[in-house]
Amino acid sequence: MWEGNTIVARKIKRKRSTAFLNRKILRNYELKDHILKKYMILYNRVLKHLPPVGPKNLIIDLGCGYGNFAKVLKNQGYGFDFYLGIDVSDVAIKCAEGWNPGFKFVQADLLNSKSTRKYFNPLATYIALEVLEHIPDDLAVLKIIPANSRVILSVPNFDSGAHVRFFHDEKQARARYSQVMRIETSETVDQVGNKNKFFIVVGRIKDE
Repeated sequence: MWEGNTIVARKIKRKRSTAFLNRKILRNYELKDHILKKYMILYNRVLKHLPPVGPKNLIIDLGCGYGNFAKVLKNQGYGFDFYLGIDVSDVAIKCAEGWNPGFKFVQADLLNSKSTRKYFNPLATYIALEVLEHIPDDLAVLKIIPANSRVILSVPNFDSGAHVRFFHDEKQARARYSQVMRIETSETVDQVGNKNKFFIVVGRIKDE
């Protein structure tokens, strides 16, 4: 089934309850070190697109989960003053705070512009790693980011129980997100040991 430039999973998606999602977060948190290692090939490629560590280079992590990428940034020398993680799940936020002491995390709904925009900074770099494929109106999330802000996102080429979309190739990912971003670059990351791929798209939010 096609939806614009996106391939949507052919099975019917059931609405996931908050309790279901929280149980999944806690299960993944127990495996956090294994999962972090599994995704390091993606994270290392994303690091190449980030600004250098510095007091004016704030990174805002949209859909931060339990703080995987915050852990990576900490290991790369980014201090907690240069990072803000946002997630809709209070369970994820508590896990992230426990795993990354000192780093700032806040609970907010990315689709609720009033609750989220107050944390935004037009000079920040925004990242959304393996998040947008879970959100039906993913473009609406990007549209609330300040115009001309730099965004680094990643999306997969594979389906999963919690995905509402996945992409066949890098060209599809670029086509979808070029609706709201001026694309600067993109790349494909192959996950070792299987056929899974991640598509990284980097650009700036367009003016309305």
